[in-house]
Amino acid sequence: MKDYDNFFLPVNNLEKAKEYYQKLGLSIKFDFSDNGMVAFKVGSQEPAIILKDTKKFPNTKPTIWFLVDDVRVEFKRLKERGIRFLSEPFEIHTGLAAEFEDPFGNRLGITDYSKQKGGQRIIMKIKIRPDSTHTLDYHFRGDRKAMKPLYDVLIGRLSREMDFEYKIGKSYIGLIKRLVFAAIRVQTKKMILEFTPRKEFKSPRIFKSVQFQKQRWAQYVEIKSIDDIDQELINWVKFSCE
Repeated sequence: MKDYDNFFLPVNNLEKAKEYYQKLGLSIKFDFSDNGMVAFKVGSQEPAIILKDTKKFPNTKPTIWFLVDDVRVEFKRLKERGIRFLSEPFEIHTGLAAEFEDPFGNRLGITDYSKQKGGQRIIMKIKIRPDSTHTLDYHFRGDRKAMKPLYDVLIGRLSREMDFEYKIGKSYIGLIKRLVFAAIRVQTKKMILEFTPRKEFKSPRIFKSVQFQKQRWAQYVEIKSIDDIDQELINWVKFSCE
């Protein structure tokens, strides 16, 4: 086991729990209240305290997850040592995980980052181009601040698949390689993602598609929840970057 991953705590009132942990001086790392989870940063540490709503996760218990290189390998090794897991390894957004309990009822888990580049936890450090006219914070002021956790998930997923820089204007956050290949427009309750593939993708999720060059289209998708940030969406943007 290489490091701590995250610490999970069950709560029966997520809104009151959020208020309490903010009183402690902790800042929100991501807020997926609709999915029953809110994470808090502790200083500059990457591991977070994640509150889990017992209405959505009725069997949750206080749990510590540890980071490993490969969950399947560690799962097999620990089983051979007599560790009894609660289930087979299961998929999460970043890789695989598996949970078990010690002889005293304390819940523990292992996880890896096998879905990320190089199998490593990625801390995003994306360069902002000097020709940007605005800051990233400008797009998350006021009521738009609630969209920042969803934006972080989107950028996290994209940065695992490709390298890019920011070009930030007044009305958009541009993702640029040699040219801008995608742009994000932040609204109060959703984000609009524009991407520019060399062929036109057909999907009911794409609410607008405009051909602006012989072999380039501008296509638009709404992002309202974490479920909208799936591999299909990532592949569309990745294709636009190539």
